[in-house]
This record gives sequence, C-alpha cells and structure tokens, in this order.
Amino acid sequence: MPRTSAEVLYTSGEILSRLKALFAEPKKDDRRVAIVAYVGDGALHYLASPKGMHLICNPSAGGTSPHALRRLIQLKATVQLSANLHAKVYWSEQRGCIIGSANASTNALGVGGLKEAAVFLPPGTVDIDKLIAEAAPQDVTEKALLKLQKGTNALPPRFRGTANPDPGNAPEPMDFRGWFEQPHRDSDPWKLGYWLATDIKPARSALTKVKQEYGVDTIPGFMCAASGTTQNGDWLLTFHAPVDEVKIIAWMFIDFVVPVSPSDEAAFSKEYPFQAIQVHSLKHCPRPPFKITPAFRKAFARAVREHGLEDLAECSTRSLVPPTELLDSTYTLMSE
Repeated sequence: MPRTSAEVLYTSGEILSRLKALFAEPKKDDRRVAIVAYVGDGALHYLASPKGMHLICNPSAGGTSPHALRRLIQLKATVQLSANLHAKVYWSEQRGCIIGSANASTNALGVGGLKEAAVFLPPGTVDIDKLIAEAAPQDVTEKALLKLQKGTNALPPRFRGTANPDPGNAPEPMDFRGWFEQPHRDSDPWKLGYWLATDIKPARSALTKVKQEYGVDTIPGFMCAASGTTQNGDWLLTFHAPVDEVKIIAWMFIDFVVPVSPSDEAAFSKEYPFQAIQVHSLKHCPRPPFKITPAFRKAFARAVREHGLEDLAECSTRSLVPPTELLDSTYTLMSE
C-alpha cells in the first residue's frame, strides 16, 4: 500500500531502501520518472526495473556514465538529457516521490560514503510534469552520447574514479557481442592498431613529454600512426600480425600523439611518422568498449585473415576505423 504521509530519510541506506520500494516490480499502469543529475555506472543497482521508466539526467563527463545510459536504453528505459540539471527526484505515480541530494550512483547510494538526506512524499503531492517542463529535456542522440563518451575518456586520471565502474557495484564488462548489439554503439567507438615491426622504439619526443608533463620515465604502450588517424582519448584495439598470424590482441588508450623526427631513426617510420602514446597502465585508464575474451580473440583473428591483412595495412594510412565488414564477420563468427 502507498504511504500516506511525508517522511524524512536521514541516511543513504534509508534513501536506497525507499527507492527500491518505489521503483521495483512496478504495476503495469504505474508511471515512473527519475529526474537526477548524475547517473553512475552502478545505476542499474539503484534504478530497479528500468523498462518503461523515464530518466532525465545531466550529460556531464565524470558524473554521468555513457555506458550506463546505453544500458538503460537497451533495457527499454526512456532516457533524455538536460544540461545544467542538478535535481534529484525519484517519482512514482502510485507509490510516491523521493526528493533529496542523492544521485543514482554508488558514491551516493552505495559504498561511496557520501552523507545524503531526502524526504519521501506520498502519491499526489508532486506535479512531476512541472519538474519535467523545468528540466526542458532533449532526446538522446548519437552525437550527444559520443560527446559524453569522449569527455569521459578525456578526464585526467585523478578524476576517472567517477567515470570508471562504481567500486563494489561494477557491472559485468560486456564482451564484443554486447558492444555490437547495444544501442548507439557508434557513440562508444574504437579503432584498429595493426603492427608488424617489433624493433621500433618510443620517440624521443614522446619520452620527453611523459617525463616533463606526466612525471614518468617509461611508456607502457605506443603505436606508430599516419597523420590524422588517431587522437587523444581514442581506444585502439592493437594486434600483431606477422606472416598472416594474428596475435597479441590488446587494448591501448591514447593519451597523446606526437610527430616523430626523421633524425630519430630508431622510432621514425616514413609511412607512419607519428606515435600514439599510452602513458598509464590500463587500470588507470577509462573503461574500454568491451572486454577481450578467448571467443573474441578466435573470431577476430579469423575475421582479420578472411578480410585480408593487406587491405587493413593499406587502409591504416588513411583511417584506423574498423571496416563494417570486419565487425559483422567477427560478430557472426562469435555467434556460431
């Protein structure tokens, strides 16, 4: 039965308990709306039964997770965006409304430890349409999600705790099939990093930059690249392919790109006169688009061989975006 009186919720635990009662197992004709500034990676733990829910949030990198939004859309929630939104309102037409300070994140409602408070108001108290009108939300677009994803990837490492999966409530990382099947997958892009030579060294200019600007002496990952093919914030799926054998498949996150001087003979490549540099280990980088599984390794290696390494090598001087045919073939082979 819906509560008929207002109640103060003094802790995050009390808010979470009431929120679950508000949204979980909704009746067929119950309208549910969440107008909440930030939606973390752990949002599915707090926004129960997302199918049919209307979510309005602030697309701010470091606060709202593009991964969470794509997943909520996939689960049939209606998601809209509202710049400058700072409200935290959870509303059910039949069960009442929570208004308070807590975002839909683990920092607020889980192990993050923030001190939150809210009030519960009985059904019929809050005119949710007035709040929606004030938020003036816009529909989610591929462009908006891509902007949010790029902004998330560009966060300095010290701020990536909010962009990475919420501690203690991290959703299971999706595999390639999950990435391929998700809505707006092009807003979670990646590129190919195909390499043959093993004797190329990091550029002197790159070593100087990581020393002066990042305070580190070594580079965990680098890739030779043609002009304009990669940029800061890109994820590269790198692989070694000597003699038509695809191996050493791994992710690389690009922190910066530098030109390589021809005088730097150990690092210079005429066809690929730039180096894309990863400064930090992967655990300090944003989350990659998908996890590399044994099934993906096998399917991707076969798809690359069938597509043709020569074609990929030729394309790599113009673009590192994976060909549609390669993606489709990898997905089909994983589904067999």
